[in-house]
Amino acid sequence: MNKSKNLDAAHSLTPAENFKKLAEKRVNRAILCMKLIGNLSNKRVYDWNHEQAEKIFETLQQVLDDNRSKFKIAASKTNEGEFKL
Repeated sequence: MNKSKNLDAAHSLTPAENFKKLAEKRVNRAILCMKLIGNLSNKRVYDWNHEQAEKIFETLQQVLDDNRSKFKIAASKTNEGEFKL
C-alpha cells in the first residue's frame, strides 16, 4: 500500500518538480560515494599505486563526460526540425 501512495505522489509532481527531486537525491548520493572513494587515498589503511588511482579518475571522468553528452544531445533534440532566420 505504501508503494502505491508513493506512486500517486510521484504522478502529482510536474516533470520539472520530479526532475529537481530526483536530481537532488541522485547528485547528493553520488557526492557521498565520491567522498567515500576519496577515503581510499589513506595510505595508512590502503595500499594503492598511481596507475590504480588514475584508472579510478579516468573512469569517473568518462562517466561524467558521457552524462554531460546525454544532456547536450537531449537539449539539441528539442530544437530539431525547427529552423528560423
